Amino acid sequence: MPPFIALIIWIAFILVVFIIDIKQNPKVSKSLILPGVWLLFNIRSPSNWLNFVYPMDNYLTKVNYTEGNPIDRNIYFVLIMLGLYMLSRRKISWREMIRNNVWLTLFIFYCFISILWSAYPFVAFKRWFLFVGEVIIILIILTDRDPDNAIKTIIRRNAYFCISLSLLLVKYFPEYGRTYSPFSGQAMFTGISSHKNPFGLLCMLFGLYFFWNLISLWTKRKVMKIQKEEIVIQLIYLLMILWLLYIANSATSLLCLIIGSIIILFLKTPYIENRKNYIFIYSFSIIVIPIFIYMLFDLHTIILTYLGRDATFTGRTYIWENVLNVAINPIIGKGFQSFWIGSTVDVISDGYASILNQAHNGYLEIYLNLGYIGLCILIGIIFSAFINVKNKILFSTDFSYFCFAITIIVLLYNITEAYFRYKTLLWFVFLTLCVIKPKKIHY
Repeated sequence: MPPFIALIIWIAFILVVFIIDIKQNPKVSKSLILPGVWLLFNIRSPSNWLNFVYPMDNYLTKVNYTEGNPIDRNIYFVLIMLGLYMLSRRKISWREMIRNNVWLTLFIFYCFISILWSAYPFVAFKRWFLFVGEVIIILIILTDRDPDNAIKTIIRRNAYFCISLSLLLVKYFPEYGRTYSPFSGQAMFTGISSHKNPFGLLCMLFGLYFFWNLISLWTKRKVMKIQKEEIVIQLIYLLMILWLLYIANSATSLLCLIIGSIIILFLKTPYIENRKNYIFIYSFSIIVIPIFIYMLFDLHTIILTYLGRDATFTGRTYIWENVLNVAINPIIGKGFQSFWIGSTVDVISDGYASILNQAHNGYLEIYLNLGYIGLCILIGIIFSAFINVKNKILFSTDFSYFCFAITIIVLLYNITEAYFRYKTLLWFVFLTLCVIKPKKIHY
């Protein structure tokens, strides 16, 4: 099929999908457009969407840029100001918000304090401001009249657009949907992302949502008027995602999608649904038992071999060893988002075909930037997220099953990727699911 014809078909398809979704969800607030756009920018930066690619965005370039991208900076600033304006029109009890989210508040405050010992305090401050801006955007979602539906709508509609566009680019516009590895020279399928790893994450997250939604729609088909086209669309997109994950060759994403799907099915069994009070015990079992098996039987080597990966997690263990040899204050770290700035990056990246910009481990990344104090606060955020999800499971709809699966996946995914940081899709969704909103909001 000629690319132009494929583009016309894609435009017609996406219009039909959105029209059906809007008819089925007519009461969705227009204010959700802002967080929807922000989520798109977490997938691909504004300058990349506009096709203005600066040298700092090219991971092949071994140059340290501390000024950032002016296009991205200006667009994010406008979005944050719009977010502040929207929140100002909603009478929120900030005292209750802080009391409900002590660990996240402490994390934001500590990140701000850590700017003091950063070698690049102004750069760290700009990045902290962007992090706070992301929290503001998340609060727009959570202070909606129906926050659960708001979250589902944003995820679903972004998935409709991103997955179908990725398929179009990969299949018919390879100059945009593919790139080449600087290490092996092999083609990598990236879709609308800039690398196969965030592309795999995108597919995993949206695939898990469609899997949960299909299960939910199927179980409700006899008691609610579920339109057949809604189920068909969800199934089509899930099949698209499975194919994209297959060609992307992202082992971590595929494994997390499988684990997340098993968790959702596990939670929906009658045995578990009648024993929701023990959800913490199940969480402990899901996390600790695999770790014990791993230590006893060297399970990770078996799994990686089966998935076609080496025991170094595709060279990640060498990166971990190199960054741990860098001299930092282990208690407070280098300062908020300050480790990957300056001459240290050139030293660590020596011998690699591209410049390194993350430790490929979320826990290690927090340690490098914020030290043991930051790690302890992160543990507090994760613990509070589990409490919030537990309360949703006890008193809310089955959307809480998706929330629980994502919370587990966040812990697993950060073993090989660093996604406990702003401007990443997984961190955005995780914070959205774990933040507790005030009970009373005046619109």
